[in-house]
Amino acid sequence: MPEFDDIAAALDLTPRMAAVFNSAWMGYEKPHPQIFRQVLALLGDDSPTWMIGDNFTADVQGAEVVGIPAILVRKPNAEARRFAADLTQISAIIENATV
Repeated sequence: MPEFDDIAAALDLTPRMAAVFNSAWMGYEKPHPQIFRQVLALLGDDSPTWMIGDNFTADVQGAEVVGIPAILVRKPNAEARRFAADLTQISAIIENATV
């Protein structure tokens, strides 16, 4: 999404991100586990990695199946371990998380 950089900067999320990945250029559609495995391989084992998305199946379940903690945003689902009503809550969830 082209406006993502502006949104992340406005919410002071940019300093917390080493990289952003997009399924459109990764070669797999979420929730295919390979897209998440590719991200882990590109970042390496020492990088804390989070999935933040608004689709429980594609974003949250897709990430968690390969061990990436996920935060569901805007669309509540009782099965989601972490939920943020909007992106302003993301930093606090990550800072207080026990992964």
